[in-house]
Amino acid sequence: MASVLKLAQRWFLPLLVLGLLLPTLAKAQVAKSSIIKSISLTPQGEDYVLQIRGILNPAELEKIRIRQKPNSNKLTLELPSTLVDPEQMPSDFITFGAEEPVENLKMVQNLLEISETDAGFNLDLVIEGKKALKPEVQKPISETLVRILLRDYEKVMAELQNKNDGAAKSRRRQERFTKERLKELETQKQQAAESAQKEAREIIKQYRKPTLMQISILNGTGYPKRAYQLSVFLGNLQKRTVEEAMGMKLDIVNISNSPSERPIDTTIYYRENYLKTALYLAKLMDGEQRVVPMMDQTERVGVDLEIYLGKDYK
Repeated sequence: MASVLKLAQRWFLPLLVLGLLLPTLAKAQVAKSSIIKSISLTPQGEDYVLQIRGILNPAELEKIRIRQKPNSNKLTLELPSTLVDPEQMPSDFITFGAEEPVENLKMVQNLLEISETDAGFNLDLVIEGKKALKPEVQKPISETLVRILLRDYEKVMAELQNKNDGAAKSRRRQERFTKERLKELETQKQQAAESAQKEAREIIKQYRKPTLMQISILNGTGYPKRAYQLSVFLGNLQKRTVEEAMGMKLDIVNISNSPSERPIDTTIYYRENYLKTALYLAKLMDGEQRVVPMMDQTERVGVDLEIYLGKDYK
């Protein structure tokens, strides 16, 4: 009975106003309110938890607001539709022990004019810490307990900064990887294009019809006049026949002796696109000849076909 009287005394004027102006709304507001019976501070690891006990409305207390300036040791918890049990908590001011991070807590009850036709009330818990504290409302909120975790403000900000730095570092690493990968793909694409162009040029080169055959004759038979005789045969006697058959001009560009100890048979070496010509010349020459491509296409500059007369040539 005494508790009810104290509660009525504390809220006589606000409830009188609500009762006179908005009786229906006032009844609804009180019906959904929370009543606090005790507030205590308990350690949790390196942090502390502010425990608010009473008859609570979790749906309303989900809307707890926190007001705090950056790095300030003062903060306010705004609890909507909340009253204080005057019998359980006769004083509006609470002090804490020397070893605890909170210096004191002050309870301020407020009557709110929401609009011309609506009104309400809330409870402010004004907390002054021995250092800056960062409050975090712990979920879930029950019908008997609200837990507010109080952490070291600077520590929380440092953790948040490290997290942001880590996220930024990860993002930069991802961006760098993406750029490197795109660059690698672009390089591969460029290399593939260059390779395709090179292959196309090689194919065109291979199938391009020559207009001139430049022939070098090397004499390795041991008989000085064999190369000259072949040059007369191809460059004079058969010149017109060869040119008409191959569709290109014939030019003997070199006649020389080769070391007689060179141990190979008569061979016709041909450059790309001259295989058909090499086979045709082999048919015109006496005996059997090997027809092989030039191993180094850049070695014999100005020579398309090289005829080496070996010791087997007669």
